[in-house]
Amino acid sequence: MASKQLVRDDKYYRADGDCVIRVENTLFKVHRFLLGRDSSAFQDMFSFPTSDKEVAEGSNDENPVQLVGDTVEQFRWLLSVLYALPLELQAYNSASADVDNLITIAEITNKYHFTSVETWAVDALHNVLSGVYGKSQTDLATCDSTLLARLLETAILCNHTRLRSLIVSKWSNRILLRDVSPALAIVVADRHALRSLQGIAYYVQLMEVGCDPQKLTADTTLSRDQRTRLLSGHWSLVKLWDRLRVTAPAFERSDGCTFHNHGCLKVWEDQWLEVGKYEKTLAYSSADVLGRLRCMRDHLMMTGEIVLRLTPQCRKAAVDSLWRTIKEVEDGLADHFNDLTQSSE
Repeated sequence: MASKQLVRDDKYYRADGDCVIRVENTLFKVHRFLLGRDSSAFQDMFSFPTSDKEVAEGSNDENPVQLVGDTVEQFRWLLSVLYALPLELQAYNSASADVDNLITIAEITNKYHFTSVETWAVDALHNVLSGVYGKSQTDLATCDSTLLARLLETAILCNHTRLRSLIVSKWSNRILLRDVSPALAIVVADRHALRSLQGIAYYVQLMEVGCDPQKLTADTTLSRDQRTRLLSGHWSLVKLWDRLRVTAPAFERSDGCTFHNHGCLKVWEDQWLEVGKYEKTLAYSSADVLGRLRCMRDHLMMTGEIVLRLTPQCRKAAVDSLWRTIKEVEDGLADHFNDLTQSSE
């Protein structure tokens, strides 16, 4: 494309620059030393030898260094950080920092291996979103799933464990609260094998559509394999409930309990079987193991038999054992959503 069809960037085509970069149809003239620092990919690019007769790439508008796959806006954000004064960078370390811009900076600095700038950007993201500087203008409790997905992808791209854990936790909680659809979380979690997010997202998706073939096929967000895993999960969770409902969570005899096996433990087991048959318990889907267990927990904590006939220490131990069971089920949700049609060999 002829140079007359290109435009010079208003801000970053600098008269004192010594390297011309083309991004899309825009030319930038910047300082080579800035692009080549921090052991970036540009450092290797600028070190390529040229013959005496060959015009060096980036030396003028007719021979720019051409970047492929970037947008003008992305490259501007990279330059904005490279040229920024310390006070300007400090604006990103505040509750009012623009999260979208920080994501863009983290992505493009990762691409071109500006290691220290990438680390700064993704650290700033974590600090802003985790509330280090106060309540962020971008609230993980209300933002849409698209932003959560982009944040999680960025955390994984930049290998930032704390940001990844933060986003997985916030996204999982909102899915459990039915605040956001789990469909996009399933796609992202499958792509990166994020087991905890996978389990919760598949579980809530199953609770929303059940095993109704019409509802499953109507959701075009999920692939055929993902829909198959939902059906497999339904079968596996129903089987899990069949085991749990007849076996009360065990707990050890507490100090001072003199009639444990035929007293506290027997009452607990009898009440477990009884509450498992309650209409309120069975009102939850047969695959909603967490819903049924939490319903049983609420009933058992209030029932007179448990309150009056268990010692206080045994009552606490019994309730704690139920909490552990609920946590174990939640932590192991992903294991239920394996495609049972696939050979185990």
